[in-house]
Amino acid sequence: MRIWPDKLVDQEFADLGTAGFFGTLNDRQFAYLRNQGYDGGLADMMFQWKVSGGSPPVFTPASLFAASEGGVWGEVTTANLWQDVARTTPVTAAGQPVASWRLNTASGVVYAEQATPANRPIYEVDSGLGCLDCDGVFQHLLVSSVDLSARDEITVVIGAIREAGTSYRPILELGNTYDTQTGVFTVGTAGTILYFGSKGTTGALPQTTLSLPDRSVITGLGDISSPVATLRVNGTQVAQVTTSQGTGNFGNHPLYIGQRPGFAAPCRIFSMIVRGATTSGADLTNAEAWVDARTNP
Repeated sequence: MRIWPDKLVDQEFADLGTAGFFGTLNDRQFAYLRNQGYDGGLADMMFQWKVSGGSPPVFTPASLFAASEGGVWGEVTTANLWQDVARTTPVTAAGQPVASWRLNTASGVVYAEQATPANRPIYEVDSGLGCLDCDGVFQHLLVSSVDLSARDEITVVIGAIREAGTSYRPILELGNTYDTQTGVFTVGTAGTILYFGSKGTTGALPQTTLSLPDRSVITGLGDISSPVATLRVNGTQVAQVTTSQGTGNFGNHPLYIGQRPGFAAPCRIFSMIVRGATTSGADLTNAEAWVDARTNP
């Protein structure tokens, strides 16, 4: 029995063999819908397609974590922010301190927090978009543990404004000390230099130069065993190195947002995705577009 609507079979699948989708009708339907961004089995995707009227589903970062990949994602909106770590006082307006930022994971939510009042970033609205304003001195948030130890691959996408700064300063970093720990990554700035570091037992550091202040979607792709480390800006690859990254997987470490101990970066952060897996094709395009929509007006 044909369970797919005749219209879809006739109009959408007649020529899929020439578009790279082969096999039985069900095989081609399955491949086509997965390529469009639907999740689940064929019957589930068929139902989603019918409900949506045939339109591709709206992308959310959750689809990148469907196989329980390690990592976190989130956007800076008042619905996700509190002025205290007990989360009793929400952030409601620009100029208020941020003590807690709710982030998503494959298994639920976690919180990036700052217990010390003087070290809390400030919620600001920049060109209509909410962001964390970090002063480059002490202000930052911390997720106490992000477990990326299942894989030796990493995808980092963050929307940020980089401001002044001279020495190497991270705006997002896994681990307490990139220089001495293993299984870590870093995204940061050194004056006009933008860099991404991916490290097993040794590190690789692709970088580029951009004038400041710089408002960008920054993507880092790391693979320890390949080895390759790639830096992208606004959806375009700007640097790649194949320097050895040693051995091992990424680790289970704290995630610092805005600084690591002793090294703070003046910046504004709008949203981010940290995924413990490599990301490519439509998934990478969609992830960067999701961050871009929350970074650039």
